[in-house]
Formats: sequence, C-alpha cells, structure tokens
Amino acid sequence: MKTFRNKALLGVAVVAAIAAGTIGFTANADSVEAKATPIHTKDGHGSITFYKSTDNFVVKDHKKDGRGVRAIYTIGGQGSDYMYNTKGANTSAKYNRNFQEGTKLKIQICLTKNGTPIGSTCSDWKSRTA
Repeated sequence: MKTFRNKALLGVAVVAAIAAGTIGFTANADSVEAKATPIHTKDGHGSITFYKSTDNFVVKDHKKDGRGVRAIYTIGGQGSDYMYNTKGANTSAKYNRNFQEGTKLKIQICLTKNGTPIGSTCSDWKSRTA
C-alpha cells in the first residue's frame, strides 16, 4: 500500500512539474517577445522590431513629421521585401512572415518622403536570426 501511495505521489509531482514547465515556457516566450531589440532610423523617428518567435515585424512611426517609414529585409543578400507604415505619427504596422528556423536576415529602416527613402535617416543594416 505504501509503495502504491508513493508512486501516486510521484505521478502527481511529475504532472505538477510538467505543468510548471509549460507555464515557465510560456512566460519565457513572452519575455523573448518583450526583449526583441528595435532598429531605429538615425533620427529615431521610426523603428522596426523583429519578433523571432512569431516571425512578426512591427514598423512604427514615432513622430508627426509628414514622413512615412519603410523597412527592408534581405535573406542572404538574395532579393528583398519592403514593409511600410504610412498611417501617421504614433502608429504601427504589423507584418507576418514565415521563415525557416535559423534564417539570417539583414534589416534596414528609413523615413520616406512621398514613398522615396530619405538616405540620411536610414539605419545601418542590422542582422537578425529567425
């Protein structure tokens, strides 16, 4: 009887540990999202953040200046994809992509005037991994 009770308690402990691990994983995934590092235009008026766990990009316009924000990314220097936010100050535009785990990205963000990038505002190219 004592052996049965010990095994039952062990089973309960294992289930509790698994549940705790799942909860811990969820919290960690949220923490990773919160810790994603944005890339800013040189003047800080625009930014892009890449969230590795969801393959989401968020393009933000931080200032009422009549300019839009354009981000570009390349994969291994092959081709490119553009993402825009033309909704105005203090807004964001979300883009979802689906990258293979470990894909290397190069990302740049610029302000735009009438859709044309303003070179002096462009960030340096930054690397991120999906």
